[in-house]
Amino acid sequence: MTIHQRLAVGTMILTTILLSSVAIAQDSPDTLGQQWDDFIHYIKIARPDLAASFGQAVLDSGAEPSEVYALAVATTDVELILGRGEKMDDSLAAIVRSIRLVIEDGYQQMRADPVGIADAIQRLVGPHRGLVNATSRLLESGEFAVPQLLYVLMDPDTKAELRTAVIGILPKLGKEGVRPLTAALQTEDPELLEILAHALGEIAYPSAVPRLREVLDSRDLLPRTREVFERAIVACGGEAALNKPLAELYYEQALGYYNLNESLQPDARYSRANVWYFKPIIGVEFLPVPREIFCDIYAMRTSRLALKHNPDFSPAVSLWLAANIRKEADLPEGQADPTRGEDQPAAAYYIRAAGAKYAQEVLLRALRDFDSRVAIPAIEALADTAGTENLLLATADGAQPLVGALTYPDRHVRYRAALSLAGALPRENFDGQDLVITVINEALRQTGQQAALIIVGDDERRNELKDVAREAEYAVLDSVDPAKAIVAGYEAGGVDVVIISTAPKPEKVVAALRQEEAFAAVPIIISAMNNDALRALAESDGRIVVMGQEVSADSFDEALKAARPLATGEPMNRSERESWAVRAAEAIDELGLTGCDTFDIERARSVLIGALTVEAPQVQVAAAESLAVLSSPEAQQAIVSLADDKFADTPVRVSALAALATSVRRHGNQLHASHAEVVLGIVTGTGPQELREAAAQALGAMDLPSDQVKSLILTTEGHD
Repeated sequence: MTIHQRLAVGTMILTTILLSSVAIAQDSPDTLGQQWDDFIHYIKIARPDLAASFGQAVLDSGAEPSEVYALAVATTDVELILGRGEKMDDSLAAIVRSIRLVIEDGYQQMRADPVGIADAIQRLVGPHRGLVNATSRLLESGEFAVPQLLYVLMDPDTKAELRTAVIGILPKLGKEGVRPLTAALQTEDPELLEILAHALGEIAYPSAVPRLREVLDSRDLLPRTREVFERAIVACGGEAALNKPLAELYYEQALGYYNLNESLQPDARYSRANVWYFKPIIGVEFLPVPREIFCDIYAMRTSRLALKHNPDFSPAVSLWLAANIRKEADLPEGQADPTRGEDQPAAAYYIRAAGAKYAQEVLLRALRDFDSRVAIPAIEALADTAGTENLLLATADGAQPLVGALTYPDRHVRYRAALSLAGALPRENFDGQDLVITVINEALRQTGQQAALIIVGDDERRNELKDVAREAEYAVLDSVDPAKAIVAGYEAGGVDVVIISTAPKPEKVVAALRQEEAFAAVPIIISAMNNDALRALAESDGRIVVMGQEVSADSFDEALKAARPLATGEPMNRSERESWAVRAAEAIDELGLTGCDTFDIERARSVLIGALTVEAPQVQVAAAESLAVLSSPEAQQAIVSLADDKFADTPVRVSALAALATSVRRHGNQLHASHAEVVLGIVTGTGPQELREAAAQALGAMDLPSDQVKSLILTTEGHD
């Protein structure tokens, strides 16, 4: 239903109070009504600046959403006008979108109005016209009407005619009524149970099955009532639902919520959704929650119910943990989770307490879903609590999630996995161990620049795309051959976006990319004219943007804007990349100091040497200290070069000399005489005292022959 249709329906069912408040508001030139009229007027005459001003005034007025909704109801062609405003300029478009949200919230307020619902229920008996309007009003209120409808059914004083009318309304609520009606199945009232089962059977929605089965399995029902429940279960879930274990039914429902099955999601038009509870005597009541965490809450609830009916049903544990983690990540900034207890620990507490087995299962689920929000806390929990054996623990299907994370598309996940495995200092070899140093090297060579992989057969188009990608400040890798391009992408440590065209064929390139773990979720931009085949490919893949035929900076920027939300994880800024480079260098340092030979840390030498030249002092220092654990002339020579770099910060040079001294003491002096002269030159030079003292320490460690240090003595000032 469009906004216009909902507003049209609202016109019929708005309460007198709402309409009268608008009438009063429009009598004064400074009221909400006048601000609204001016907002609409200036959109009509194409004055976006003034329209934005009055639109913001409406938003800042402090008016109830229901008041704004009433004004929208009274405005002819309001949806057409708002749509026109959104197209005028970005500033006005943002204000119009905010006003649309207020209108939707107002519609929700109208639907939930308890006075209107109570009045409509009473009008279910009486003149035909009143009955039609009352039915329309209650169906418009949907789930909000359920508590009062059930109260009427539980009230022993309710007249038979009204009871019959209410019973007839329940099935008409459809899908939206299922959650409150199934929550009400916890009632002890046998007559109400039968009414509810009958209504749910008529609605025939699969999500009602677990609660229906729970009652059937646990209550002493009359034969007639039992028959009603069995028919309802079959209508909702088929014959098989009568025999499937209850824990499994709840777990399947939990999976549906966790996987965001469309049939279980709340209405996307509204910012909040209702979580339903049953309380004895009171009946059903709802708790509005941010829509973003609704499915996570129900995934946790139904996982818990699966465990309640079978404590050994372990998959429900990891699903509950994953949903709890995602709920925290999905919660909009500044909003609260009203379902969480005041003293309830954070999600990190539960996954750490659960142990390595469940953390591995959570990680495996996150990797398969390409959900970095869940993968990162799972890895952190493993790193904090698990020993080497548990880090490499295989799940029931033989997967080693932490090793699998080394090829995950999101750098945040890859780096954490590599450093966790390196930090565990494993003494036994394992499949995938070579990838640890590969990923550590990737973190060490961070430049702060995102990368684009271009796989295009046409030379002219490929060059055009390379130019616009570089203009957008992307590092560019390119190839005509998809296989070679994939290898290049791996060698570069992954890419942020792949760009293809009509040759090679997009279907083949996409298929080849998606077979590779590191490219399974990378956004793809297709530079070609959109057509049915490409639209179908984009829709089936879910991470493809069709850019169009034109190759320009503007068209590429637009494509990138559309592709970024499709990426797995957030891009790293320079500060993050430098921080990971430091952590990677520290990991090499620890591996060298502890003598862990499971990983070939010599493979990091050239990358560490390269890190000495980056414009990030903390990275230079960490790289120099890590090189000190490698027994290599090249490592010592590179450290000397950093120490002698006149453009480097003095603290960096001092740290380099300290690293040199450490390296020489540990591995012996592997420097040439020319390098010794460099260190001697710093000692006898005019640099800062701390620099010369550090150089003297390094020189002493080098234990040079006396004829090589005589210049040190001869240049010392004093009296002979």
